[in-house]
Amino acid sequence: MNRKKFIQQSSLVLGGLLMSDILAAIPLASTNKKQKVAIVGTGHRAVGMWGKLIQEEYGKEVIEFVGLCDTNPGRLKYALEHIGISCPTFSDFKQMMQTTKPDLLIVTVPDGIHHTF
Repeated sequence: MNRKKFIQQSSLVLGGLLMSDILAAIPLASTNKKQKVAIVGTGHRAVGMWGKLIQEEYGKEVIEFVGLCDTNPGRLKYALEHIGISCPTFSDFKQMMQTTKPDLLIVTVPDGIHHTF
């Protein structure tokens, strides 16, 4: 197995484990209020590993996507379409946070800049 394949497979396994922790943290029946969710970074992790799965599992009943943030307008458009949501999009992270005030922020930007968010 080459290094690239190892990293890809390890990331998928880790992502699955993290996803189970994140999904377990979303209160399902403890409140009638939907949990407001925002995502910063709308690449593959945001769309394929988090957004679409959360929307399919909890959308309309438990969560509401309130914002997506990315500096790439093409990725923002694709994320909205692929996840199957309609929410505001932002290129400025601070503006998104101030405007949407999410209960849960999913950070899917490149690993080297996670600390920024």
